[in-house]
Amino acid sequence: MPKFVVRTGPQTGTEIEMRGERLLFGRSEECDVVLADPNVSRNHAQVLELNGMVLLYDLNSSNGTFVNDIPISRTFLMDGDEIRIGNTVFKFVAGGSVATSSAAPAAEQTITIASPGTVGTELAALDNNTRLLRIEAGGAEESTLKDVYLKLKTLYRISVELFQSTTLDEMLDAIARAAQLAAGIERFLCYLPDEGAESWNLHYSHLSTKAKSCQATLPPIPLSFIASAAEREEALAGRWNHAKELEIGVEPYTIVAFAVKRNKQPVAVVCVDNPVSADPVTKDDIDFLATLTRQLLVRLRQVEQVDALRQENLVLRQRSGEDFAIVTQDDCMKAVMDLTMRAAERDCPVLILGETGTGKELVARSLHNFSRRRAKPFVAVNCAALPDTLLESELFGHEKGAFTGALERRIGKFELADGGTLFLDEIGDMSPTAQAKLLRVLQDGEIQRLGGNKIIRVNVRVVAATNKKLEQEVEKGNFRQDLYYRIRVLEIILPPLRERPADIPVLAKYFLDQLRHRFPTPVRAIHPDTMRVLLGYHYPGNVRELKNIIERALVLASGEFLLPEHLPREVLESAVSADRQEPYAVHPLPQPLSGPQQESSLRSLAEVEREHIMRVLKACGGSKVQAATVLGISRTTLYEKLKEYGEEGKAQHDANT
Repeated sequence: MPKFVVRTGPQTGTEIEMRGERLLFGRSEECDVVLADPNVSRNHAQVLELNGMVLLYDLNSSNGTFVNDIPISRTFLMDGDEIRIGNTVFKFVAGGSVATSSAAPAAEQTITIASPGTVGTELAALDNNTRLLRIEAGGAEESTLKDVYLKLKTLYRISVELFQSTTLDEMLDAIARAAQLAAGIERFLCYLPDEGAESWNLHYSHLSTKAKSCQATLPPIPLSFIASAAEREEALAGRWNHAKELEIGVEPYTIVAFAVKRNKQPVAVVCVDNPVSADPVTKDDIDFLATLTRQLLVRLRQVEQVDALRQENLVLRQRSGEDFAIVTQDDCMKAVMDLTMRAAERDCPVLILGETGTGKELVARSLHNFSRRRAKPFVAVNCAALPDTLLESELFGHEKGAFTGALERRIGKFELADGGTLFLDEIGDMSPTAQAKLLRVLQDGEIQRLGGNKIIRVNVRVVAATNKKLEQEVEKGNFRQDLYYRIRVLEIILPPLRERPADIPVLAKYFLDQLRHRFPTPVRAIHPDTMRVLLGYHYPGNVRELKNIIERALVLASGEFLLPEHLPREVLESAVSADRQEPYAVHPLPQPLSGPQQESSLRSLAEVEREHIMRVLKACGGSKVQAATVLGISRTTLYEKLKEYGEEGKAQHDANT
């Protein structure tokens, strides 16, 4: 007999049996279950027996009736449902048929449940229209109707649960419960394709109580049956014979497998069967289960789309903090940028050549950010910074226990960059062994983790860079010729900074503005004399060195201008040497300022150096150790300079004052 068990309040545990064909809940004293609660209407809701099923009907109450926290107007109840009316929660326990023949009068069944805020009651008439819900049916028609309503109810529930699920296992849990409840399925299995897509692995299993009791004797599902189902558009069915052997296509069906496909490619196979009872899986059951698997595919797509949007949002946030602008006025660099933009539209490997500090990674990021892969990861690896064994693990990953110290599985850079761009910096320093494995990946698009046997397909665009002349390395036998031609589908050569002097003033001002926003400084501009010195330097470290020079000068500067004395000594010495061979006037520069600033620019290098050393020493409070560190020289050299200038004692006096 169906019943309702009180779950809240002082009368928790009270059982209310449904002895008649209806049960009325409300605040009125005429109700079968009286709820003394101001949040309950006089006639709030009623339960009706309808052809062997139990229907909960809300009587247009003010605050609504809830089943499993979902507001309803009317719904069929299932075992375990929780019904909330006002502040009282009931649990529905399904039983046999309603015993209408032995029903007692309503007055004898009345149960009063107290709730906070007791109020008076008034008599209200029951809406007779609710009686019209009764359907006169019997026999097979009644059983069919009940089965249809049960499946519709289950499908509604599964839709709600799937919408709340965020992982595949949570979705499969919901579908397995629905299959067991609505179709009586004893075993629910889900298979996923192997990473090589050549076999199928069991990913999920759910057993009914009956199947769990004899789990050891359940027949295993042949993988050939799963593989056959994966190739079909419709369900593949069969039965277990008395010898627990699978007979495909033989009725009555006791086992069915469905392929879950996306773009006509199988992504999963769901298999259900009744190996214990051998109860048949009917055509209606098959249609119902097929609908469930389609719901699974829809929800998987939704979750993947949300994950893709989340990943894209993360990439965009990271990119917003990056600076991949390439500043130039040089015609050669403009041609390089034009080639970069055209290369970004293609998906071929690119080899970037240039000296250290010319901006090879910057060009690689531009290739990625202007390509179709920009929403996917950009992963950079410095091949020269890792030894041979660690480089392979870094690129391809490793399985747990692959080598000493491999305590867990590690995903390699190729897998992390799947769908995006992998930047291999200093590829010329890669070992021959790593070169051979890299060549295989570029040819086949497949990798294997160290210590693993599975083939993993990856879709990665490889952009390589080196400061070596790979043609010469190939001739020496240090670099594989086949790999060289594989990564050199398109070649971009970056000229050194000394070959594009027109970019020095532009880059210097750009770095100054960039650093001024990052660090507080009174400096507003670069003095013309300082720019002359910068133009006279040869920059072995290229653009990176120029940026470091500007940053160092900002640390030492205290006025509105970056002056020559703020520059490193090697820059000053190189500029003086160049000035003796070729006057500054050769380079078009702004006119120098007049007045005291012009006189200071005419001082000798020794005077500028002496003044700078004394200023740093004073700023360091007379500490020669700190001053030597800031100046980038040894303490011995600093002592010799102070002795040479005759300032050793005066420096200490100035620091104290």
